Amino acid sequence: MTTALHHNKDVVARGGVLLTELDSICTSFLYAVLVTDDGFEVASVSGSDHERLASMVSSLQALAEGVAEELKIGTSEYVVLATEDGHVIQLRIPRQQLVLSAVFNKSETLGKVLSASKSTAEQIAVMVETSK
Repeated sequence: MTTALHHNKDVVARGGVLLTELDSICTSFLYAVLVTDDGFEVASVSGSDHERLASMVSSLQALAEGVAEELKIGTSEYVVLATEDGHVIQLRIPRQQLVLSAVFNKSETLGKVLSASKSTAEQIAVMVETSK
């Protein structure tokens, strides 16, 4: 029997480290959460009320993937929520049933935070694969 990712102590610990590294790469970083497709928090850094955020992230990912499928335009890679004070970058972790959601203020460009988030998502994918 396989341990659920949000109960896998190695994935939880190493996921938290990778989220912390995202914080060190982007000065605009505010907080991030790594969640399972069904809305369970795996790891988080900074911020508050991650349980509620995990549920919203899971729902938004399912909606984005549903829209992409309905429109027959491929699979959803990421979602960007741009606000007057910052950005939320949400990415599917490649080859995993996990989603990364990271929040940034506007002190850095969208391109920089998206690139850093994509790199972190790939690192998380490799970490999970080696943790199984």
